[in-house]
Amino acid sequence: TSREQKYIDRFGGGHYTIEGMRQVAQQAISAFGYITMDSFQDGATLTLPNQILRWKLPDGDGEYYRWDGAFPKVVPAASTPESTGGIGAGAWLSVGDASLRANLNNYGDGNGDALIAVKQPFSGSKEMNQHDFNKLYINIMQFAGVTGDGTDQTAGIQAAINAASGNVLYIGNGVYGVSSALKIPSNTHIVMSPGAVIRRLSGGVDTLLINNSDGSIGGYQANTNIFIEGGTIDGGASLTASNCNLLNFGHCSDVRVSGVTFINPGGRWHAIEVNATKGILIESCLFQTGGLDEWDGECIQLDIADYGGFPWFGPYDGTTCADVKIVNNTVTDWACAVGMHTTLSGTQSYGLLIEGNSFYTSKSGIKLLNWSDVIISNNKIEWLAASVPSTQNSSRYFGISCEATYNTKCSNIQISNNHVKRSQVNVKTQDHRGIQVSSASTGDNYASTFSNVVVTGNVIEGVFRTHLNCSMISDAIIGNNKVMSIGSFDPADPTAINFAGISSYGVIRSVVTGNIVEGFQMWVNFGNRETACESAIVTNNIVKNSNGIYAPTGSFLHLVLDNNITY
Repeated sequence: TSREQKYIDRFGGGHYTIEGMRQVAQQAISAFGYITMDSFQDGATLTLPNQILRWKLPDGDGEYYRWDGAFPKVVPAASTPESTGGIGAGAWLSVGDASLRANLNNYGDGNGDALIAVKQPFSGSKEMNQHDFNKLYINIMQFAGVTGDGTDQTAGIQAAINAASGNVLYIGNGVYGVSSALKIPSNTHIVMSPGAVIRRLSGGVDTLLINNSDGSIGGYQANTNIFIEGGTIDGGASLTASNCNLLNFGHCSDVRVSGVTFINPGGRWHAIEVNATKGILIESCLFQTGGLDEWDGECIQLDIADYGGFPWFGPYDGTTCADVKIVNNTVTDWACAVGMHTTLSGTQSYGLLIEGNSFYTSKSGIKLLNWSDVIISNNKIEWLAASVPSTQNSSRYFGISCEATYNTKCSNIQISNNHVKRSQVNVKTQDHRGIQVSSASTGDNYASTFSNVVVTGNVIEGVFRTHLNCSMISDAIIGNNKVMSIGSFDPADPTAINFAGISSYGVIRSVVTGNIVEGFQMWVNFGNRETACESAIVTNNIVKNSNGIYAPTGSFLHLVLDNNITY
């Protein structure tokens, strides 16, 4: 097409070319804007290039058209763009957006936000349409029935969670009532605002959120890659007092729970049940107002695939937990912070980190059964060990307890730099201990035991009986711990004979060094073994107790007792 705007005919007259007419039209449009006219159906005569003619609905498309040819342009009544010159360069050109607006307002596939192009202003970003971009971030308010007003919104919430598989689901401020368990599929990331609350409404709900398994897949393969962060999960104990777990994971892998507040579970169940799960991180969460004040009411329970501990789905194949991290959390007003109270013969869990937490509980801090490769470090554990029902007077309440039982040999336990304190003093007839690593073995039967145990740098205060006890295990280092008494006890109490600041009891090979014990004696002996232990090295300890260090030479084949101070 020629870019010339005029041509000369054979008589010498000047005329606009198509390009010339286009330029004149553009100049008029720029100077004066469009002049709208009706209509192809009614007929009209156009004399200016910035006049536009509408093809009215319903038999037209609602668009305006500009004539791109010679003027004047006469349009008879009952015309169409096609019947009066056609559509294209030199003829009618659409200048309206009615069809675009209609398509943008269309909820059908390929319309609406699918017509809008987006590209982020980053190097290497790709072109997308707005619809595909929006799919990356799903908001719970996009789903029918979700209001955030505290009413039952179970169906809409579940629909949102299902849609979020492979994406991110945002839950804004509000209260989201739930009357049945919400099931979380694999590859789901849920982000809750600080003011978002998921609340149990019905006593028939014994778990609020649980991974979506049909019970046919065992091991760690049922679900993977689940991430929940922020907000509050509320067991609704004020609405219903029945037992309820707030969050359950079974046969899972690669799970993360971050910055969530857990409250009001009801009954004596758990905030988080970690069952047969590998690779879970629980970090920076707040756990408040736990359930009933009973010994087996753990806030975070670490469990085995067994029906008795996890009735929601199987298979019950005895899968244990592995690679669990519990970091920088705060637990208040629970019976126990982290633990378990059942296990299966011959099974053990592997890989546990409990670090940087603050636990304020009524019965116990941490209690583990049959774990290997454990690090418990830099935690503050304060427990009351009080208000114990008479039926539980013989129970043991520990700050930290690791026990090997059911013919299980566990290894590699490190307990370091924790502050363990029992808040209530002078509680008698009950067995309260600060830190204990022990086995169920008796005599010279080593079917259940721990090996390679390190307990160092801990501060333990106010415990009624034994502050730090390693019992019936092998290869233990007990070093640089400080034991402090914040109360007193009656020496006439028949149980007082068993009091010890630090006890290495029946440890086959032990090193006890650099510890400070105030108010209690130190024990190093062969416990209830039938033969002497192999060796004990007891050096550089300070014991502020008239009974000093009890380390009979007959308890060991080799005993080094040197450079200790007792008074």
